[in-house]
Amino acid sequence: MSLPAGDNKDGPTVLLVRQESVLVASAASPVLREGSFLGRVVENRLIGSRAEIIAKVHDTLIRAEVAQSNAPRVGDEVLLHIPLDSRWTVSLASATKAHENSNQSYSLVSGAI
Repeated sequence: MSLPAGDNKDGPTVLLVRQESVLVASAASPVLREGSFLGRVVENRLIGSRAEIIAKVHDTLIRAEVAQSNAPRVGDEVLLHIPLDSRWTVSLASATKAHENSNQSYSLVSGAI
């Protein structure tokens, strides 16, 4: 996957993506664009008029928000696309230091998709 220029020059980085930026389509979609991955929905929960889905791509979980009326079901295979302008990177060292100095929590996912 192509990454934007950012704080990724000196070692491992963390890829940050807002879940509402992840585009979700049927796995049967005729267009596979760079930055797209096939995944399987492992969770689907309603959040107001939208649904949050969690799809597994290899060993990585990706969260996405979709309109409730278009939400795939658990077990469905989906195509996930992360637009380049929605990808942000920071060095792992910077992310770890910022986390130590805040009261926020995050999940660190290692691996590759």
